[in-house]
Amino acid sequence: MTEKQGLIDKPIAKTADGIHREISEDGQQAQTRFQVIHQYENFAEVEAELLTGRTHQIRVHFTILGHPLLGDKLYGGPLDMGITRQALHAESLTFTDPLTDREQTFKVKLPEDMEQLKHV
Repeated sequence: MTEKQGLIDKPIAKTADGIHREISEDGQQAQTRFQVIHQYENFAEVEAELLTGRTHQIRVHFTILGHPLLGDKLYGGPLDMGITRQALHAESLTFTDPLTDREQTFKVKLPEDMEQLKHV
């Protein structure tokens, strides 16, 4: 990736097939903040922060930048990197519990198949 950080601010809409999403002026506002954590030879490890929550948001935003997710069949991501699914992982999630009004944070390590990508 040439840009090491930035804000993708492009509206997302459903396509006619009802499955795919696309960038469209008629779509809903969608914003993703990103930062490259490490640039490898054939891919980058990127931290993405969703400022909105649209279906397929990360997948569509990175595809429009020319960097579809590894293993993402739907949006044309590379399928030959040894991963059989989208290389997408939520390292941490934070939200306010509506019943207790307390902030909750959950963290999870990178799955083994994605960790192995770093050694390809």
